[in-house]
Amino acid sequence: MMISNSEIVLRLIVAFAVGYVLGIERYLRKKPAGTGTHTIVCLASTLVTIISAYGFQEFTTINHINMDPSRLMVGILTGIGFIGAGIIWRENASRIQGITTAANIFLIASLGIAIGMGYYFITGLTVVLAIAAHELSLWQKNRYIIKQKILHEESKTEAESKPGETESGS
Repeated sequence: MMISNSEIVLRLIVAFAVGYVLGIERYLRKKPAGTGTHTIVCLASTLVTIISAYGFQEFTTINHINMDPSRLMVGILTGIGFIGAGIIWRENASRIQGITTAANIFLIASLGIAIGMGYYFITGLTVVLAIAAHELSLWQKNRYIIKQKILHEESKTEAESKPGETESGS
């Protein structure tokens, strides 16, 4: 079954929009992969999926040809694994950077596959959930930072209010 040119255009436009929307979140947080990277990964994944699923129809009539369109899709995810590994780095002994961005790139590639197959509902739902996950993560991080500042200020205030207690006890 072939898909129409208008359906191909629709899928690529959706891929562009999805990549850009999720890339904005990374860009605004000044992360290594922003709108350009996310958009290109989503477009490329969508393109390869369309080609994989619909591009080899003419060969299905030849005897002894067994096609598995998922093979190219697996190749997408394997390649993205290498890109993701390159995004992650150790800043110091206790801090690792880039894990969320690498996961986001993997998600973008997966969304590109879903868009290429025409699964718009699951794509839309996943985008909403991914944005919610990013926002909840930011909220949680900010809450933790504020709590740490309050605890630090309380301990600093306690230390300042008791300077003579240790000396007067002698």
